[in-house]
Amino acid sequence: MRRWLSKGNSVVFFTLTMPHDFGESCKALMDTIGEAFSAVFSGRPYKRDRDQFGIVHSFRAWDATHGRNGWHPHIHGALFVKGRLDQIALQELEGSVFTRWVRGVTSRGHRPPSREHGIRLEEANRVQDLAGYLLKVRGEKSGASLALELTRGDLKAGRGRSPFEILQAFADTGDHVDLELFREWVEATKGKHFTRWSDGARNALSVEELADQDLVEKEVGGVAIYRPGPDEWHALTGTPGGSLRSAASC
Repeated sequence: MRRWLSKGNSVVFFTLTMPHDFGESCKALMDTIGEAFSAVFSGRPYKRDRDQFGIVHSFRAWDATHGRNGWHPHIHGALFVKGRLDQIALQELEGSVFTRWVRGVTSRGHRPPSREHGIRLEEANRVQDLAGYLLKVRGEKSGASLALELTRGDLKAGRGRSPFEILQAFADTGDHVDLELFREWVEATKGKHFTRWSDGARNALSVEELADQDLVEKEVGGVAIYRPGPDEWHALTGTPGGSLRSAASC
């Protein structure tokens, strides 16, 4: 990716979110987010954007936090652009994406996103910003400062908790409200791909794809604390939420 930027190309970060109210299910909101995103980044309108603005590759990650107003799902992404976009072009691209985003959200019966809160689009200026964003986009409070300011405002104090912060709160307090919230998120995200690159992007950008075990070893050293036996593993995973129910009964 460093080579991509060194050749005079650029990367544009974007964030997409939608209005939400307390009590709306995480699954319904995330289904809307997913379908609206597909409507934005597919078809002839997006092909026109690719041709006009020189978009060659893309990356997206989605997530959800929970706060005073309930679940807050959102999508973060990066567009790899051939050359550079001036401020006018960035505004035009943002307007084009936003128009389709509103259409995608409202087509499922939700209130239209506002221009102020529904979209954020900005060019990355440093390799560190890009690397920090792509590697730390989900559930992290550390990483590149620009990436966090741009895309993870939802993690600022008082703005909401990530699913694994909710799970940690349950582990700390035993509050079953947090347990049910985490279960709701698990059910809403079952089978979904949290991150996705456009076809051929990883190879073209020389992005290394690590297996889960590689990531564990890289992040925490891969020290095994306990290995459950076959019967224990079956008991924990045989039913949805089994491990959480076992933990709750301890």
